[in-house]
Amino acid sequence: MIAFVAVVGLIPLWSLVYRTYSTRPTLPRTPVPTPLVTFTPEVQLVSVPNILGKPREEAQEMLARAGLRFTLLEEREEPDAERGIVLEQSPAPDELVPFNTEVSVVVSGSGRELMMPGVVDYPVDLVQDGLESDGLRVAIDRVWSALPEGMVLKQEPEQGTAVYAGDTVTLTVSGGVDIPIPLEVNLAHLIILESAELRQETFPPGGVIAVTLRWRALRSIDAPYVVFVHLIGPNGNLVAQQDVEPLTPTTGWTPGVKSVDPHQVTIPAGQPTGLYQLRAGMYPQGQPHYRLPVVDEGLTTAESDSILIAEIEVKP
Repeated sequence: MIAFVAVVGLIPLWSLVYRTYSTRPTLPRTPVPTPLVTFTPEVQLVSVPNILGKPREEAQEMLARAGLRFTLLEEREEPDAERGIVLEQSPAPDELVPFNTEVSVVVSGSGRELMMPGVVDYPVDLVQDGLESDGLRVAIDRVWSALPEGMVLKQEPEQGTAVYAGDTVTLTVSGGVDIPIPLEVNLAHLIILESAELRQETFPPGGVIAVTLRWRALRSIDAPYVVFVHLIGPNGNLVAQQDVEPLTPTTGWTPGVKSVDPHQVTIPAGQPTGLYQLRAGMYPQGQPHYRLPVVDEGLTTAESDSILIAEIEVKP
């Protein structure tokens, strides 16, 4: 009975606690703000260049500069068109497209076949128009030569070779003796022999060969060097030479500054007619057997660290 009375007496207390907690106010939830603006990445647009009618290589360069990719879609045979010319493009010229978009291209295939004529020993002005009128492209390389200026010395491809409209023909042309002989020879990573100037290529026995060498120091030089200029005969023997310090001693050379260095070699009287080699190089003063090593022959050849400047002809 006592226990029953105790439990019944707790009922009012339990009811009070239940009402107290069930009626507690609920705190409002904090609202999440809705963004007013949605940001999207900006797409970079570029204008498609007009490559119609351009050679394939030029079209590729134009698209690359514009930030677009070249895709060859088809090579189409066009009998009257030069080879490698852009016939169609997609997207069209001036259309705005995203950066790095592919541009599909149709180019012409092999043009009409031609037989390469022989143009050596002809004036370039006379043959260039004819080659271009046949649909060939002409690249001209002017070099030093005592032959008349503008004379074709060499051609590539050779005479009789099958070529196609749109192909490039390279003509080596005499630029006369006013054009320096390019050399670009590296001596011991210390000095570059850039070029030589030779006013003629035919000399009589007893004549004087005047040659000007142009040097460029790669770094400061703390020792005096001697320049040797040798004339080698048809049989490979040394015929004449000049060994002398440059006009401006090498101890005064500074990196990047060019030094103009004139020399003269006299051909002994009575020398036989033939082709001779004019060679040059450098050695430390007082040590002619220790030549500066040629580490890069550049645009000519070297033998025993002796650089070939030019071949000359000796004749009465």
